[in-house]
Amino acid sequence: MGMPADKVEEKFFWQAVIISRASNFFQGYLGRSTNFGDPVSALIAQRVRSHHFYGVLTFLITYGLFPWAFSKRSATAPCSIP
Repeated sequence: MGMPADKVEEKFFWQAVIISRASNFFQGYLGRSTNFGDPVSALIAQRVRSHHFYGVLTFLITYGLFPWAFSKRSATAPCSIP
C-alpha cells in the first residue's frame, strides 16, 4: 500500500527543485529579479555600498562623537550630587 505513481513523481519533482535551488544558492546564484529582470546578486551589490556608508557613519557617531561629548561635559560640569 504505497502512494499512487503520480503522487510519487510529484514528490520527487519538488525534491529535485528544492535541491537544485539550494545548490544554486550555495554557488552564489540567487536568481533573477521578477521586477527588473537583472540578477539578484547585482541588485544586492548596488545597495551594499550605501548601507556600508551609513553603517560606518552610525558607528563613528555612536562610538566616537557621543563618548567624546559626554566626557567633555562631565569634566567641566560641576557635580550636583551632595
